[in-house]
Amino acid sequence: MNDFLFQERMAEEYRHEKMAAAEEHNKYTHLSKKKMTLFTYRVLSKVGATLENTGTKIQEHFECLELQEQRNSLPNFAK
Repeated sequence: MNDFLFQERMAEEYRHEKMAAAEEHNKYTHLSKKKMTLFTYRVLSKVGATLENTGTKIQEHFECLELQEQRNSLPNFAK
């Protein structure tokens, strides 16, 4: 057999093997991306809820401080 044809056939087999490996890799990559997206969504949801709760507590705290300051404020003679 001619060396050129042999090299061409070897290159074609190599391409087929690489394409099969890529298809196999893509199958698992998509599954992991879906799982990762779901995981990321859940984590971000929990972080958002925590931030919202913390923000609400801080707002309540400073509103209480503001009310105390308004009640205990010294008379302002500049008015």
